[in-house]
Amino acid sequence: MITMVSINLNVFTTLVLIGFLSLSRTSEAAPVYSNHICNTTTFTQNSTYHSNLNLLLSSLTSNATIDTGYYYTSTGSQDSNSVVYGAFLCRGDLTSSVCQDCVTTAATEAVQKYCPFRKVTLLWYFECMLRYGNVSFFRKMDESPSVYFWNPLNATEPKRFNQLVAETVTGLVPVAANAETGAKKLAMKQEIFDGYGLEQLFSLVQCTPDLSSTDCDQCLRGAIELLPKCCDGRKGGRVLFPSCNIRYESYLFYNLDTSTPPPTPPPLPPPPQLPGSVPRSQGNDEQISSWIIVAVVVSIAILLSLVGCLFFGRRAMKKYNVIQEQDVGKEINAVESLQFSFGTIEAATNKFSVHNKLGKGGFEYAIHGLFSVKSDVYSLGVLILEIVTGKKNTNFYNSDNGEYLLSHVWRHWRDGTPLELLDVNLRDSYSRSEVIRCIHIGLLCVQEDPDQRPKMQKILLMLSSYSLSMPSPQKPAFFLHSRTDLNMPPMTCSSSDQPASNSLSLSVNEASITELYPRQ
Repeated sequence: MITMVSINLNVFTTLVLIGFLSLSRTSEAAPVYSNHICNTTTFTQNSTYHSNLNLLLSSLTSNATIDTGYYYTSTGSQDSNSVVYGAFLCRGDLTSSVCQDCVTTAATEAVQKYCPFRKVTLLWYFECMLRYGNVSFFRKMDESPSVYFWNPLNATEPKRFNQLVAETVTGLVPVAANAETGAKKLAMKQEIFDGYGLEQLFSLVQCTPDLSSTDCDQCLRGAIELLPKCCDGRKGGRVLFPSCNIRYESYLFYNLDTSTPPPTPPPLPPPPQLPGSVPRSQGNDEQISSWIIVAVVVSIAILLSLVGCLFFGRRAMKKYNVIQEQDVGKEINAVESLQFSFGTIEAATNKFSVHNKLGKGGFEYAIHGLFSVKSDVYSLGVLILEIVTGKKNTNFYNSDNGEYLLSHVWRHWRDGTPLELLDVNLRDSYSRSEVIRCIHIGLLCVQEDPDQRPKMQKILLMLSSYSLSMPSPQKPAFFLHSRTDLNMPPMTCSSSDQPASNSLSLSVNEASITELYPRQ
């Protein structure tokens, strides 16, 4: 197994290296194609126009290392119909070597692939633009033809994001337009968009250096006006004119330092175009290589994940098996120690005597705090009885009668001796009616039938108003019959304040109880 894993890892490592090397070489060597436009006017092969065009493209390619990234020239006699005018514009943040690669590629693909024997041609790449034709366009601002693209991803807050984009690119217009004639008319900016999560906005605007400040300003503002049409709420967008272009993205697509190599083009495939924009079916062949590269890299990543999961999964399984073998003896002993024979259980429960029965259904507060319907009312009743008697329900057990606290209180209530339950610490000064009323309310709260227990609102009225009549309490939950159990009917008590006494006269009386207190 170890040999197979090592072989798989070696094969995988080789595939990874091949994939990334091919991706690196492709991204460095080939500029990324965007779009092209050709008119219907053609020329014949080996004609004068054809010869002049070849000279023009050769001149553009040889001057592609110029510092400004822009070059305009013409070939042929100005008075003839065979004159050719041409220019290129490289993105202002790129190095001269990258610019030359892009111009060389565009010059070759224009005449061989995209626009063979066409007099007027316009090509856009991510890195540059190449343009030529039989009419001069030097120092002329052209907004047509135009092409625009957009990022398929939507912004989290489209309205706010659109506003930030518009403000950012509009603010860059005077920066680019006011550059000196002949210098790079370029402006870039990075912003932070604080939507649902912090996102970055990278923007770039650029004009051809031959334009005046006014023409550059007008061209860029015309491109900005197209953004709502093409890129509303999108995380990225591009508008390309022959004389200027703008672009914004949520990722860094330009070089912050022009001395560094250009960034790898974005991994997303080019989005579909809106109706009315220039068709891009002519560039489908160039996208195939990009898709192949992406597919290879994704496949390699998936293979790496599978190998890693298999490797770590087998390690975890081996470790688990070792631990399981070590603990199997202890586990068997633990299971056997939890088993009791029927005879042991029968002896421990005194042949399942009802005197050892703790109750039915939910065992409420009296056992281990398990809850059922109105368990909060039950707990309040137990608490009241604990306060009056000074005894805890969990610790109280009357060995003489085999009773717990609730059974003990119920027996005294039934026998008409509720004051005997009073805590000895309270017997020096107490109100008989209050003690009896508290015991009465406590017994109502712990009745066996949850439906008979009063609601919390009713309990508050009982505690605060002596004019409210209360029903007779029923047997409490978990009531244990004592050995001296007497079947006496429940009672209601009526009394007035008296000093503590061991005897109490009881009678059935539905009259309300009024108790007077001195003014404080």
